[in-house]
Amino acid sequence: MAAADHGSLYRASRALDVEQSTLSRAILKLERVIGGRIFNRSQAGVTMTLAGAQFIRAARPMVANAEKMATMMRAAGQGAPAG
Repeated sequence: MAAADHGSLYRASRALDVEQSTLSRAILKLERVIGGRIFNRSQAGVTMTLAGAQFIRAARPMVANAEKMATMMRAAGQGAPAG
């Protein structure tokens, strides 16, 4: 999602504080798993394919829910009420 938001693997890797090559390999692995390209790559950056846009749109709420669950679990681990 960071690559989609930033339009660049370089800028996304900087935002995520990971190596660009690590991010690129992770995206390529994800593309192999889902059986299609998420991004068109060029010297100017990345643009989403039609399938990529659909994938990212579907992934956003899942990631938001995972972040919410992680926050709840951290709070529960510190004795705070869940919710």
